[in-house]
Amino acid sequence: MPINILRVLRIINKADWIHFRAPTNIGLFLLPLLNFFITKKVWVKYAGNWKQSSVPWSYKTQRWWLKNIFKKSFVTINGKWENQDKHLLSFYNPCLTDDELNDANRIGVKKDFSENLNLCFVGRGGRNKGVVELLMAVKALDSSNKISELNIVGIDKDEILDTNFEQNNIKIHIFGWVNRKKLNRIYEKSHFIVLPTKSEGFPKVIAEASAYGCIPIITNFKPINQIIHDNHNGILLDNPSAKNIQECIQKINSNKYELKNISSLAIEVSKQFTYRKYIKRIESEIINESI
Repeated sequence: MPINILRVLRIINKADWIHFRAPTNIGLFLLPLLNFFITKKVWVKYAGNWKQSSVPWSYKTQRWWLKNIFKKSFVTINGKWENQDKHLLSFYNPCLTDDELNDANRIGVKKDFSENLNLCFVGRGGRNKGVVELLMAVKALDSSNKISELNIVGIDKDEILDTNFEQNNIKIHIFGWVNRKKLNRIYEKSHFIVLPTKSEGFPKVIAEASAYGCIPIITNFKPINQIIHDNHNGILLDNPSAKNIQECIQKINSNKYELKNISSLAIEVSKQFTYRKYIKRIESEIINESI
């Protein structure tokens, strides 16, 4: 801690602006430290779910500090909340350049939902992210379903012994971390991105996959349901259990959804997550407002 504080102090003295990302372990001692630099301009990004109750005490401490002590600084958060203080700014997390968006959208608008369908999961492992429930749901499907492939990206291959196998005529591929080019190819051939997570801010992979016309199937909670609306620009799971995921896929198999329309509206969602729009908001609502 002392070494990190000294490093930060040396850099802060050279800077006009201080930007910090929370929550993180060093936030417990750096956020109080930043209060001593009253002549500096401060912007903090809180990357987690702003209202989630089941978080570590360290997250709750940093959230309380940002809400009550940082009232003269800017704090960007995911989602919009009741009784939100003026210094708390709701921001989308960017993940696409204009060129990436345009290339992905050209592919997405041509996506065909009339034949076999592919699913993908993109994220890290762990019980909280729901990949186990997704695999259980696929295992419970019968062999007559329309799903052809499930590609799981971001899971350490050591966590699952079989990295390529078949279940009920569904080919399942388990990848570790992949580069952006390979990830885009997976988005390109996928029709759905399934994220049965139990806690989240707003995953960037939703916007990335939506740009390619992938329909988000994701858990129904804030702030996700402020952007993704059920049977409109995505499909929401009230409970991310294996049974609910299975029932959702069965509805897809029985043509319960207007998939092409939902895909088109998902593409529109992706247009809100460009770096250009993000930078423009930073300039107009944070930098210029503080001058």
